[in-house]
Amino acid sequence: MYSPQLDSPPPRWVHLAHGLLLFLYQTFDAVDGKQARRTNSSSPLGELFDHGCDALACAFETMAFGSTAMCGRDSFWFWVLSAVPFYGATWEHFFTNTLILPVINGPTEGLFLIYMCHFFTFLVGAEWWIQLFGKSFPFLGWVPYLSGKEITFVD
Repeated sequence: MYSPQLDSPPPRWVHLAHGLLLFLYQTFDAVDGKQARRTNSSSPLGELFDHGCDALACAFETMAFGSTAMCGRDSFWFWVLSAVPFYGATWEHFFTNTLILPVINGPTEGLFLIYMCHFFTFLVGAEWWIQLFGKSFPFLGWVPYLSGKEITFVD
């Protein structure tokens, strides 16, 4: 791991790899589920395995995003924000045997937003996440309240 404390910038290619691998994970996860339903080969064991892989990917991706945004110990809150809805949806699915997702949901738009953040960080560097708000968004620098605010989670 390039940044074991998640508070120093890793090489830029790491962010590109995070984004590409997350995109591939999302694509393959969707394709194998559709293939299992199409061929009528889905099973409770396959669903359990799929949800287990999703849970592991959720846990590891929070660390990857914490590294991208250089959040340090505050990366724990990314894990909470991703694990609680995942657990709630899995719990609901267990009792209702249906998985109802809203139009804008985590498995599609949420993952899209995260891997776009990885690609963006590949282009601008991880230091972008810890600079002053006015430097990050120069077109908003004219707003007096926002120009001197930090957008960092690092202590």
